[in-house]
Amino acid sequence: MDGDGWGHCIDNHLGGCIWSDLWIKTHQFHDNTVTTLQFVRYGFSCLTASAFSDKNGFVQIGNLTSQGWVLTQLGPALDPGMGTALTLVPFYRKGVKDQINLFYQKSYLVMSLASWKPDNDMTEWIPNERTYRTLPFGSPIAAATSSSKASTGFGTWIEVLFLSANGIQVKTWLAAAADDYQQYMNPSVMANSTSDQKIYGALSVTAGGRAFTVVSQQGRPDAIESWQVEENALDWNSTGDVGLDRIRG
Repeated sequence: MDGDGWGHCIDNHLGGCIWSDLWIKTHQFHDNTVTTLQFVRYGFSCLTASAFSDKNGFVQIGNLTSQGWVLTQLGPALDPGMGTALTLVPFYRKGVKDQINLFYQKSYLVMSLASWKPDNDMTEWIPNERTYRTLPFGSPIAAATSSSKASTGFGTWIEVLFLSANGIQVKTWLAAAADDYQQYMNPSVMANSTSDQKIYGALSVTAGGRAFTVVSQQGRPDAIESWQVEENALDWNSTGDVGLDRIRG
């Protein structure tokens, strides 16, 4: 995104999922809220999609086709909060084409899930698949689907991270248990201290189960903290932090 609020992308060669150096101007964004997703779907070639809040506060979905970007506005039924965090993840399913999940925050502050079903074209989204907990206004949201699949044929897990008054909370879906999200947790290694408060910034999580956040704390330089989920997909271990002053050099 440039200084005038215009988003840019690197064009993708759909046959091989190889990024080229062609930059194009796409659309005006609002408050830097943009997420992208690239994955190979069951029964499909590589798919590249993006989601962003436009300057009017609507969420737009971009689908990169052989003719270029095709944009779909999800409309008022989505009811997104102004400047909501957005995160796109694939939902791997057994024996059928994979769907796409979009996690975001509604105007009344609850986290919600919209989904694109594999038998529809990209314009047909279900705007209110599920709603979850109320989040602090403007909370970052990060989600990832495991790169591995369980014996059920589903992705082994989906982890969704967001902020709460107690620090970072995690909502976990386990393929081995049932086709639903299983539980909320506030892992102790991600908890906030009442005596030495942390201010959490952006969140991200990878398909390998590594999570990252930017942390500010009084009297200390800003740092990137990271954690790794264990094989049970429920417990997390700290993997340390790196001061931003060291990164900036």
